[in-house]
Amino acid sequence: MTSKKVFRCVVFFILAVTLTTAGFAKKKTNESAWTAKPVLIDGQGKDWQDVTPLLKKKMAIECAFKNDKNYLYILFTFKDFKFLSTLNSSGMTVWLNSEGKKKKKYGIKFLRRVITADHFIALLERQHGPLPDSKKAEIKKKKAYPIYQNGVVNKDSDTVVPIKVASAQAPAFKVAQSREQVAYEFRIPLANVEGEVVGIGTTPGRDIMLAFEWGGMTKEVKERMKNRGRSTSASSYKDGVSSSMPGSEEGEGVGGGGVSTRAEARAQYARSRTPKKYSFYVPLKLAEEK
Repeated sequence: MTSKKVFRCVVFFILAVTLTTAGFAKKKTNESAWTAKPVLIDGQGKDWQDVTPLLKKKMAIECAFKNDKNYLYILFTFKDFKFLSTLNSSGMTVWLNSEGKKKKKYGIKFLRRVITADHFIALLERQHGPLPDSKKAEIKKKKAYPIYQNGVVNKDSDTVVPIKVASAQAPAFKVAQSREQVAYEFRIPLANVEGEVVGIGTTPGRDIMLAFEWGGMTKEVKERMKNRGRSTSASSYKDGVSSSMPGSEEGEGVGGGGVSTRAEARAQYARSRTPKKYSFYVPLKLAEEK
C-alpha cells in the first residue's frame, strides 16, 4: 500500500470516529430527580427549588422533571409570551414513548379553558346533579372559572378521547401566569391503568422519550380568522368560553417586500397570519428510589 493510500485511510478513520462521537453526543439524556413525596400540582413551582431546569434557549422555555414510583411530574415554563402561539386553544400535547424513540404514537392533550359562571354551574349540574340556589348564588359572585381537561390522542387521529379513570389515578395539570412567565405543571402516571391507556407504560429507572407540542392552526383559530372583520376583545366570551392567558391566537405578522399581484398579496398575508406550531423532543431517564 502506498503512503498516499495509507494517509487517506488514516484520515477516513479519524473522520469516522469524529462523526460517530458527535452522533453520540447529540443523544444526551436528561435525568429526572427522585421525589419522596408527591408534587403539588398548582402551577406555582414551589416544589421545584431543588431542581435545575433544562433550558430550551431558542424558545425561552424551561422544563424540569421529577418522578416517584407512580408519577412523572413536569414543570414547563414559558419565559417569552410570543412562543405561546395558539396554546390557548390548541392546548399542550405531551407525547409519550416508553421505548425512548422519537415516535409520536400516543400522547395526552392538556387544555385549559375559562368558562362563565353560568356555564360552570351547568357543568357541575351535569356531573353532580341539581345545585341549591344558595350554591348557585355563591358561584355567580365570580364572573369566570378555569377548567382543566385532558384526553388521549394518537398520531393517526385528530380525535381527543376523554380520560375516564378515578381522579386519584388520572393525569392532572394546572397553569399559573404572571407578567414574566406562564407555567404549566403536569402529573402523568408511569403505569397504564387496567382497561385504560393513560400512563406512559414504564417504571422508575427506565429511559423514555417525551415530545411537547402546541400552537398552530386550530378550528377555533380558523373561525376567528374568518370573522376577523368583526370587532372582538381578547377578554370577551364566545359561547361561554374565553381565555385569560396572554399570547396571540393568530400568530405574528411577518414583514415582507413588495408583491406584484393581488393573489400574491393575499397569499403573503395568509402566510404572515398563520400561527406557528412548536414541537421538540426530550430524552429522559427516570430516577430510581434512593
